[in-house]
Amino acid sequence: MPASTATPHRPSFLNPHLPLRDNQQIWPRLGPVTRALLSTDGSFTLMLQSLSSEDIKPSVLRHQQVSATGDGLDGCFEEGELLLQRAVLLKTTQSGCNLVYADSSIAVQRLPAGMQQALLEGSQPIGLLLRASRLETYRELLDWGVCADGEADDVKRHLATQELLYRRYRIDAGGQALMHVCEYFCASLFTQGER
Repeated sequence: MPASTATPHRPSFLNPHLPLRDNQQIWPRLGPVTRALLSTDGSFTLMLQSLSSEDIKPSVLRHQQVSATGDGLDGCFEEGELLLQRAVLLKTTQSGCNLVYADSSIAVQRLPAGMQQALLEGSQPIGLLLRASRLETYRELLDWGVCADGEADDVKRHLATQELLYRRYRIDAGGQALMHVCEYFCASLFTQGER
């Protein structure tokens, strides 16, 4: 069958109700570490620590409270609900490398009190805060792909200007959305020697 008529591979971790997009055709050419980074439903921070052999710390770029609007964010939040919007760079502590740009909207009042305070202080990665709180959560990957030219220009200022990938997901607990997260990283991150 000619390549132009072949059905693109749909990774099984994707929600089967989402439309299959052209950028999902890149899946076969990505290395195993890159595929793992795109598809993980565990702590992204812990995976970054393992791959970089360094501790990871967030560098907060934006930290503001806003009211949810009725559109966007995949219907995760109620109109007018108080959200914490956070943009952070996940960096290695020793070498200072920018690895990931993460943009999140968090329904702070849906979280345990101790975690609310830690998030408002803004000094810890979300995944590690969730782990420390022992809150049982479910992550649903909503989308992933390649950022097109002209997309995510603010992100590109902080990361290498090579091909930029993103993954968008929600974190739920007790049947309700707690967070909506979009993470960006270079397709070449950790690919040296990958087979």
